Amino acid sequence: MKMNKQMKKICIPTIIFVLAVCLAPVQTFAQEQGVIEGQVVNVTADGGSLEGLTVTLHVFAGTKEQPSQTATTDAEGQFRFEDLSTEAEHVYTLGFDYQGVEYGSDLLTFSEEETTLSVPIKVYEPIESDEAISIEQAHIFVDFQEGDLLVSELYFFSNDSDRIYVGAEEVAEGQRGTLRLSLPTGARGLVVEGEELGQRFFETDGGFVDTWFLPPGQSSGRLMFSYSLPYDPSGYDLVRDISYPLKALNVLVADVGVDVTSDQLIPQGTRGMQGQSYLDLSGQNLSKGERLTVHFSGSPDRESVGGREAMSAQPSQAGDQAFLRWAALGLVLLIVGFALGYPLFRRPPKEAGDKG
Repeated sequence: MKMNKQMKKICIPTIIFVLAVCLAPVQTFAQEQGVIEGQVVNVTADGGSLEGLTVTLHVFAGTKEQPSQTATTDAEGQFRFEDLSTEAEHVYTLGFDYQGVEYGSDLLTFSEEETTLSVPIKVYEPIESDEAISIEQAHIFVDFQEGDLLVSELYFFSNDSDRIYVGAEEVAEGQRGTLRLSLPTGARGLVVEGEELGQRFFETDGGFVDTWFLPPGQSSGRLMFSYSLPYDPSGYDLVRDISYPLKALNVLVADVGVDVTSDQLIPQGTRGMQGQSYLDLSGQNLSKGERLTVHFSGSPDRESVGGREAMSAQPSQAGDQAFLRWAALGLVLLIVGFALGYPLFRRPPKEAGDKG
């Protein structure tokens, strides 16, 4: 009995210690388990079933991609991923296909002491017709280089239906053309959203086409592009074919001594930003198929454009590309600066399926 009592005195504390050590990492491990759950919601009236969709969870630990996981939606469009690390370095994103359109989530991370993330994702039935597409706002920015007009254009598109616009014509393998815009005759050095043509954007006869889908909503898509045109000081017409119904337009022209007129636009005086003055002309409610004409005449003041002469000495194409990228950035700054004067200027948060 003495031996048993001694053994108890020695063993019981030892067993408790061993159990504590062994169970500690198990407890810590359990605390790190997270859940990402969600529901796919079809917001198109009389939309199709969402049961049986394969949702892929992409996993990243730091900069390294980890093996992905998949889950299948139930009759209510719900899905769930369990046993996920909640460590700060782990980042997740969801993706799936519905009716030929890829949808997904923003990057997902667990905050401190958070173990469950709920992610609703909207989907829409597709539509091939562009009848519900309009231009909420258009901004055209014109500047001058030696012998050239440098033009940047920014468009905010709206889709007034409850379906996602996918286009009808395939312009490349597996890619349909959606938003189509024309270019003036003689345009060169086209830069669209800073991307090379042949990937998202493709040239067409007289313009270019986008291949990203346009979800429902006001200003749910945006396109910005730049190009150059040869300028004749004795008189030049910038002609723009209106591809979709256009609700509001303003044209900003660097005020360098050139006369600017248009029968379709109303002069709004001048606006200044960062030491540069711009002529401001505006218009509203231009119809699809209408032709906008802006007339320029006179030579730009050489002192006003003198800072750009060095650029014109570069090879033509390289100079155009460099300046057009600068002009695109300048356009964004201008529009932001003038935003209070144009209350419709906004870009809503990007939703799943929004590629604009």
